[in-house]
Amino acid sequence: MSISKQFLLSRFLEMDQEEVAILGGEEYFERVPEWTVEDVVNWLKKIGFGDYISVFEQCGVDGDILLLLQDKDIKEDLEMKNGILRKRFLRELKNLRKSCDYSCCNGSEIANFLSRIGADFREYTYNLVSKDMSVDFMKKLGVGDLQDMMKEAGIENLVHQHKIVEAVNCVDEEFQSNDSLDSSETAYDVCLTYPRSNGAELASL
Repeated sequence: MSISKQFLLSRFLEMDQEEVAILGGEEYFERVPEWTVEDVVNWLKKIGFGDYISVFEQCGVDGDILLLLQDKDIKEDLEMKNGILRKRFLRELKNLRKSCDYSCCNGSEIANFLSRIGADFREYTYNLVSKDMSVDFMKKLGVGDLQDMMKEAGIENLVHQHKIVEAVNCVDEEFQSNDSLDSSETAYDVCLTYPRSNGAELASL
């Protein structure tokens, strides 16, 4: 593995929560996991879904619940029966998930990892965070267990599941390559000679 890849990989793992809140020059401001019901209501007004404020308030949908909503929840529990409206709402929700600042819930590492796969993958951050998943833990899972975990977390897209599995394996391979490179480095003994009245003296460093 090249030095640049080693540096980027180590840098990625060392980044703190504030640093990874800014990725690729784009800043993420909305800390949706901390939103109250009132914050969600304001967001509904902003995206043009004010007619559903009442049911969202009745169900107590805060930021935590909002980020985990699935189509079935929106249709059955939030009474959004019209399929076209649900598509519009899910589009807005997807954009919110992609632009959210997850540093408030210790999700920056996962968000950064998913963003490296593709911009659309960042929307799955809270799904994984809610299941206490980390990149390090995912590396320890087999492919089957990892896919089952993602399905349980609400990641239904099979193509996206496959790409996440590939990305996890790539991170694991990077570490193995790095470990192999480190172990193959040659150690050298450095010796110096300096003169003495009765002959040269050899000193080892």
